[in-house]
Amino acid sequence: MTATQFDSEMNLTGNNIRFGKLNDRVYITDATIELPNAFHKEVEDFAKKGGYSKIIAKVKDAQVLPFLQRGYQIEATVPGYFGLQDAIFISRFFDESRAECDHSDLSDGIINEVQNADLWQPSSFSQPVLFRKCNQADVRALSKLYQLAFSSYGSPIGDENYISRSIDSGVDYFCVEYMDAIVACVRIEYEKDAPNARLYDTVVLSQFRNEGIASALIFEASKYLKSNDVEFIYSVCRASSFAINKVFARLDFEYGGRLINNNLVNNKLVSMNVWSQKL
Repeated sequence: MTATQFDSEMNLTGNNIRFGKLNDRVYITDATIELPNAFHKEVEDFAKKGGYSKIIAKVKDAQVLPFLQRGYQIEATVPGYFGLQDAIFISRFFDESRAECDHSDLSDGIINEVQNADLWQPSSFSQPVLFRKCNQADVRALSKLYQLAFSSYGSPIGDENYISRSIDSGVDYFCVEYMDAIVACVRIEYEKDAPNARLYDTVVLSQFRNEGIASALIFEASKYLKSNDVEFIYSVCRASSFAINKVFARLDFEYGGRLINNNLVNNKLVSMNVWSQKL
């Protein structure tokens, strides 16, 4: 897998976008769109020229109408994420087949079931582990952890240099350590337009699954973020995974919708559910 296959970033008419062939999409990463009339045409022309089948954006709700007028559809919402404004995930598909989720019934059933689950209690987890923020000394261990979890992904998350640079750029890795070995981790990316954060790429070594470690990890990461004045968090997870959706539901996150065929995970485009929580 070459570096050119991974997501790249650029500025287009004053707005930042991320794009790549693995996810086969353009992701508008700015929540507020500068020069919207010019930008909408530029980003659509860019996507069509590059042959990308989806454009997705996370924007403030005051920015939504121009997207809807150009054929976008709302996929998910995080209520109150930007204070008085919601965060809206809105997408346009250039390939009709990509707009169809082939496991929608399964995923809907998972949401219905997990939302009836009892809330998770911190007292239910008593494993002898350490929860902590990672640093540059952990880069090699994190690389091995993510290489074991993902055979393909839109960014080189298992590459040591990529992890090192992301830490330097302000991304946090919050981990579970057992007997001096990192056995689980979640990445934390901070919002530039609000005191909020995204939790993503949650991974647990296979031999430590089904022991409540994922729930404890997200719970402790949320505590860490709250202690650092983060007010709102959200995460996306595979819509077809009962286990991870149950984790967020039992931690009292709010389900906000589904991003259809949004991420390439282990050589397959998968739909992702959006969960959020006010801290």
